[in-house]
Amino acid sequence: MCLTQDGSGEVHGTVYGDALVEEVSPQTARILSLDVDGSGWPAVGDGDPAVGRLQRMFPGFRPVNWSNAYEAAAWCLISSRIAMRQAQGIKDRMCRELGAEVDVHGHHLWCFPGPEALIQLTVYRRLFGRKVEYLNALGHAAMRGDLDTETLRGLPQVEALEQLKRLKGIGEFGSQLIRLRALSAVDELPTAEPRLLQAVREAYGLTHDPDITELASDRRDVATVPDVGGGQPAADAGRRRRHDALARVWVNLSDSRVLRPQQHWQVLDFALAAIALASLGFALVGLSNVAGALNDTRALQKDCPATECDHHGTVSGSSTYGSQRFAPGSTFCIITMDLDIGQRQAALAGTVCRQIPPGSPIDATIWRGSVVVVKTAIGTMGTANNPGGGVGVGLFRMLAILPALLLVAMIHVDIANHRVVRRIRGRLLAS
Repeated sequence: MCLTQDGSGEVHGTVYGDALVEEVSPQTARILSLDVDGSGWPAVGDGDPAVGRLQRMFPGFRPVNWSNAYEAAAWCLISSRIAMRQAQGIKDRMCRELGAEVDVHGHHLWCFPGPEALIQLTVYRRLFGRKVEYLNALGHAAMRGDLDTETLRGLPQVEALEQLKRLKGIGEFGSQLIRLRALSAVDELPTAEPRLLQAVREAYGLTHDPDITELASDRRDVATVPDVGGGQPAADAGRRRRHDALARVWVNLSDSRVLRPQQHWQVLDFALAAIALASLGFALVGLSNVAGALNDTRALQKDCPATECDHHGTVSGSSTYGSQRFAPGSTFCIITMDLDIGQRQAALAGTVCRQIPPGSPIDATIWRGSVVVVKTAIGTMGTANNPGGGVGVGLFRMLAILPALLLVAMIHVDIANHRVVRRIRGRLLAS
C-alpha cells in the first residue's frame, strides 16, 4: 500500500501486489490508527502536565502498529534475549530470503514470510535455542486461524491475553505487546515492563506501581479522548494522533534516549574509532620497526661477512639492573670488555653477565660504532643494539592490529544496523 495525503488531510492509497483493496484498507487504517479518532489528543496535554511536556518534546510523533498479530508474535519470538539491532537484522534477512517481494514505484520491498514458510523452517542462522521450534508452532497456529487479528481484537482484554499466551514462547510481556501494538488496544497500561512502570511513576510522582484506572480517574480527559467520535473515522483522519499509544510510549520514555538514538548512537562509535586509530597507529609503528630491523640486518650481513667486524679481548666487569626495556619488571646487565680497539660496553638481556667472570675471553662484533654481538664461552648473544631484536619488538607491536580490526568490525555492525543506515541501504538496493 502506497499512501498520499492531500492538502485537506484526506488520505489516498494504492494497493500493490495481489492483495484485495477491501482487505488492505481496514488493515492500513488500523496500522496507522486511522480507525480511531484522536482529534482530541492535543487537548490531553492541557490537562496532563506529563503528556503536555512530551507533546512539546516530540511534536507530531506517532507510533505505527504492527501489520497483524502474526508478525508481532513472530517479532516477540525473534527478538527474545538478544539486542534489538540484532533481531531487526535477522528479521530483515528473513524477509529478503523467505518473504514475498513487492515493487512499489520501482522500489523493491520484502514482506515478512507467511506461515507456510515458517512451518518449514528447521534451522536459521542466528536463531538459537527453541526459537525455530516456536516459529514453527506460530506458523501452524496462524494457519489454524488462531492469530486472526480482527478476531483477537474483538475479545475482552483478559481473554485475548490468555489466548495469546497459549502460543509457544509468548509470555506476559509478549502477549501485552501484541495486544497493544498489533490489536490496537486503547486505555491499557502494560504491566510486564518494569522500566515503563518506573517511568510512569516518575512522570506522575507516584510512590507505587501505576494503574490505568487510577490515572484515568485523576486525569479524566486521558480516558475519554479515545471515545471521541464513537470510534468512527473523523474528517481529518490524515492528521489524527493516537493519544493512547503516545501516552504509553511517551511517558515511558520521557527521560530516555530510545526515541532519539540519532542524537546519541554515534558517540560510542567515535570513541571506538579513536581507540581503533590509536591501535592501528601502534601497529604501523611496529611494522616500521620490523622493516627497519630487517633492512639493518641485511646491511649487517653485507658489511660484516664472516668475522670481519669481530674484535678480541677479555671481560673486565659487569653490572645488573632492573629495566622496562625488554619487558615490565625485567632485568638487563651491562658487560664491560677490554678489546683490541679499546674498552667497550654492551647491554644484554637478563642476568647472563653473572655467568661470564672477569678475565674471560670474549669476541665482540662492532657495526656502525656499536657492539651488536658478543661471543663468549657460554654462547653467542645479541646485544640491545642488535637489529634482530627490533624484529621481535616490531612484531609484538604489530599485534595491535587485532584489537583495531575488532573495533572496526564492531563499528561496522553498529552503523550497518542503525535504522538510518538501513533505510539508506534499502533505498540504494532498491534503485
